[in-house]
Amino acid sequence: MDDENNNSTLGSGPMSAQSLALRVQKKVASKMSNKNMAKIFIDDTSGRLLDNLYKLVKEYSANKKLAESILNDIIKVIVKIGILVKNEQLSSDEIKNCDMFRQSFHLFTKSALSFYEIEYTFDLKHLQKLLMSCQSSMHDIIRGHLTDKSKNRVDNVFNFFTDSKFLEDIFRNAKYSTIMKAIFVEYFAFLNMSSRNLESVKKLKTLSTRFFDLSVK
Repeated sequence: MDDENNNSTLGSGPMSAQSLALRVQKKVASKMSNKNMAKIFIDDTSGRLLDNLYKLVKEYSANKKLAESILNDIIKVIVKIGILVKNEQLSSDEIKNCDMFRQSFHLFTKSALSFYEIEYTFDLKHLQKLLMSCQSSMHDIIRGHLTDKSKNRVDNVFNFFTDSKFLEDIFRNAKYSTIMKAIFVEYFAFLNMSSRNLESVKKLKTLSTRFFDLSVK
């Protein structure tokens, strides 16, 4: 594997069908985590959001290689955490850290949208604080599962997006307005889709419970 070793949770322990399946999934994730192939793991709305983040980084940095590197790091981490979740590898504390990450990131996005829409409200320190909270939660999630190379990917991403000059520029420079608007639109579309999916799961569980109750009667 290109970035996992035998010290990681998914790559250690006695041989079993589950551990072998996890290793194969991680190897596939490592090989396929690029902008196009990752769409096998990431839905269309998330894919469009990532595409626009790529465009933003590329536009700001004028460096296609850097933009591809940032996007690749994001996708690799997303896919590997998805594999951990799918295979129920996270502890209750790590799941709580996932919730903390979502809360901090959602608050960051809502704050960013407010700063974007309302002139003279931009607060650099507030945004950086929220992003650093996300970074801390992410490390708490992956600490016992992924290797240092994956942890460095997390730091590469957050170090870029918390950079003062970057944040100042994308919120104060009108040339980024089209990309920024697209990012907000796709993010809130993603939230709406996730909310609908969660509601569908809840309804399915309710129906299953009712069916079981009727069956035992």
